[in-house]
Amino acid sequence: MSKRVTKNMQDEISAIKTFAVFIAIIAVIICIYFVIIKNIEPIEDKTVDIAGYSLSFDSDVYDIEIGQREKLDINFVSGNIVDTSLLYSSSDESVVSVDNNGYIDALSIGQAVIKAANAEGKLSAEITVVVHNTGELSSAMTTTTTAVTTAPVQTTTTVTTTTPIVIDWEVEVESIALSKSEISLDIWEIEMPMVTMLPSTAKDKSERWSSSDESIAVVDAYGNIRGVAPGQCVITVTSVNNPNLSASVNVIVSSSSLVEGVTFIDGIMVVNKSYPLPVDYVPQSTNDYGLDDMCYSAYLDMKSDAQDDGISLYISSAYRSYSTQSSLYSNYVANRGQQAADTFSARAGYSEHQSGLAIDVNEVSDAFIGTPEAIWLAEHAHEYGFIIRYPEGKSDITGYKYEPWHIRYVGIETATHLYENELTIEEYLGIDSVYAE
Repeated sequence: MSKRVTKNMQDEISAIKTFAVFIAIIAVIICIYFVIIKNIEPIEDKTVDIAGYSLSFDSDVYDIEIGQREKLDINFVSGNIVDTSLLYSSSDESVVSVDNNGYIDALSIGQAVIKAANAEGKLSAEITVVVHNTGELSSAMTTTTTAVTTAPVQTTTTVTTTTPIVIDWEVEVESIALSKSEISLDIWEIEMPMVTMLPSTAKDKSERWSSSDESIAVVDAYGNIRGVAPGQCVITVTSVNNPNLSASVNVIVSSSSLVEGVTFIDGIMVVNKSYPLPVDYVPQSTNDYGLDDMCYSAYLDMKSDAQDDGISLYISSAYRSYSTQSSLYSNYVANRGQQAADTFSARAGYSEHQSGLAIDVNEVSDAFIGTPEAIWLAEHAHEYGFIIRYPEGKSDITGYKYEPWHIRYVGIETATHLYENELTIEEYLGIDSVYAE
């Protein structure tokens, strides 16, 4: 009997100890919360005060015909906000897609809300994009509210009616204007003035850009203007729908310390084994890949047209910083030896990828050779301003093995000349590509 009592007492003591341990754990957790967690000071918000700054679209609704690609006009009063890049998103990418340059593509009939926000997310603006077919019926909604009093109760009835309205989408562009009459650029700097074409319901608001002197400044199909050399010229945008309408901006280009240490020959940025880039050189970029903006715009055009031909292109490698290239090259040297590494990888500072003007597409290996994508690229890249930078049979000139996946942006005119004459940049400019050692 005494043994049973002793065992029961031991069980009770064990249970009490277990409960005490549990209570102690809870107490410790509570202490941690009140002593440590609750007393942690919130991280100080060091972002700039955005009072007085603004971000807005030119209108609340934007009409676009299915299949068209256009740029949204946006007003950004950025003040002293350091990062002025904008991030765009679409509420329905099956209807309207948008890139980070503000270009929208109308993919299917319907509507989507496009949102633009600054990098910190404190400034934002929205616009409703309506995609239609020519002559499509639009609907206008009217709301009528009627108050009816029947003693002793008053009731309110709201009636919403939808009335179809035919909008004439066949109208021509009647006016065209640019947001600036004069732009000052440093060499290699890019700026894009905003274009306004009215009426907003014009069927075709596509643009055609031109430069009066491409040795001073060049412009791409989207209106990105780049300074090439000191001087003045006029950049003109013309309505494709109504060629009699145009608007111009005077461009003044001056030399710049931003590109000190960068070699330009005949308006071409040269980067090879003989001509390096400064350690701190970074291309002017607003896209997710860090590519030069004109290069990226040209790539998007090429990718779209390639897709129409059943060819799928994608970016495998774009901009690389000096430090990234240094690590990459060092790994190749460690695994393959310096002599072998120098045939396919650039030393830090000597890589075209740091310029933001070079892209490795699709598979970065010899398996890409002879594929439909490689063949299409070799035949059409120049139409968009790209060249196959390291062509077959010219490794003694370029310093690198054949790389059909490595394309370099030089502009349509130069790329076409190099393609038609089967020239490399080194041959065209009469320069070498050899390390000084």
